[in-house]
Amino acid sequence: MRIFRGSDEGLEEYDKLDKNILYRLFSGVGLFETMKILNGYPLFIEDHIDRMDSAARKVWGKGIDKEFVLRASVDISKYENNIGVLKVILVEENLRFFLFFVLDKYPYSYTAGLRLKITEYERNPKSFSSGLKPLSYFDNVVLREKSNREGFDEAIVLSGGYIAEGTRSNIFWIKKDKVFTPPLELGILKGITRTKVIELCKSLGIEVQETKEKPEEILRSDAVFLTSSLMGVAPVKEIIFLSNTQSFKNNDFAFMLKEKFSEFERRYISDKLGFISTRSSPHRKV
Repeated sequence: MRIFRGSDEGLEEYDKLDKNILYRLFSGVGLFETMKILNGYPLFIEDHIDRMDSAARKVWGKGIDKEFVLRASVDISKYENNIGVLKVILVEENLRFFLFFVLDKYPYSYTAGLRLKITEYERNPKSFSSGLKPLSYFDNVVLREKSNREGFDEAIVLSGGYIAEGTRSNIFWIKKDKVFTPPLELGILKGITRTKVIELCKSLGIEVQETKEKPEEILRSDAVFLTSSLMGVAPVKEIIFLSNTQSFKNNDFAFMLKEKFSEFERRYISDKLGFISTRSSPHRKV
């Protein structure tokens, strides 16, 4: 793992933190974005920056330096030639923003055949942090780690008794060649990959509906998949809710979407790298 700090003077690799910033980090006062790096470029970086900027304006009434974050993210990602992870962290103190960029290894050895547990934990759609990515992801982290210890890959939470989202993913299900996903009004994150998959489905002539469904209805689906910035499209093989278990053996539809989305990712990276190669913008030292 490598950590870089961004300032008006540029980027510097960081091995220590100011005590005030450290306190803010420990208090969870900040926002973050996580994205996959492919071939040295951060995937859908513009969308991530726009979401962080929008969240900062909602929370603190001021935006971030989007151009600086874009340049820094692209520069730092060049250190990972294959596949990796870039996390952009925004910390606030007295309405001053401090940016940190964390370069890390890709965490997944597989992104298909997942086992899910639907919990009885409820999201609060009226929470101030609803729909945001705050540093204080306590609930999500604890629920995910608990589900991992129980042998599951992800935990699904509810909102008003309806299926909401995973601790680090959005959820979709398929019934009779139609794709369904929970609406944003349930307090879920407007995932970057969620949005891209909805657009992809529509381009393929696949109907997508945002709808509220109880856990029991999800168990009667033909197939289920998750989406996230790191996993992309991740087909599910089994869901457990209370004492009920449902396996999905015919998940061809979800695997087709997984492949189509992977192609979409590769086209994005190819376009970006082609764009960069035609510009005389040398790699900045950090």
